[in-house]
Amino acid sequence: MTAGFAGPLKGTRVTAHVFTVRFLKRDVAVLHTRGGILFPGETEVPPERLGDEPSDACAGQSWRRIGDSNP
Repeated sequence: MTAGFAGPLKGTRVTAHVFTVRFLKRDVAVLHTRGGILFPGETEVPPERLGDEPSDACAGQSWRRIGDSNP
């Protein structure tokens, strides 16, 4: 991964917008986000690179990646 960020991904940023938060219990939540990689000079992720991510869960104060999808 380090090599990728030193090469073709140098200067990129990851962005995501939260669309839904679903509480499974009082202290357990699942987020549905949409986002992608911003390359240098970009202010928005192009539609063809956007991905939906029903992928993050919180139990107490610990966040965990529970799934991943690639556009």
